[in-house]
Amino acid sequence: MEFYTSLCYNGKEKEAVQMERQSCCGQHAPLAGIQTAGLVCCSNGLPASAAAELERLQRVLADCGIETVCSPYLYAKDGVRSGSAVQRAERLMAFYNDPEIDAIFDVSGGDIANEILP
Repeated sequence: MEFYTSLCYNGKEKEAVQMERQSCCGQHAPLAGIQTAGLVCCSNGLPASAAAELERLQRVLADCGIETVCSPYLYAKDGVRSGSAVQRAERLMAFYNDPEIDAIFDVSGGDIANEILP
């Protein structure tokens, strides 16, 4: 899973580790101005084996000057679900309504996101 690569570094992991915040945010305008981002899984929860990649994503974002706040519903607990549809939807909306959250990144797959719709 390389869900983090297109956010800031165009898939060039070795270069990503060496880049500094200024060059990252300066070259990738969508990240400019983001200080805090919420990480959610609206669809399939992450497998436990993705923990290292999620940590790497957080480091990459931190290198861009972006603090991350993780939903408690990131990792699959019941089959592919990281929480009930209501729990996942409430976490997404909590981030959306939080004035401290500047961006929300959904790091999930794509099979069950429609469950969170009312």
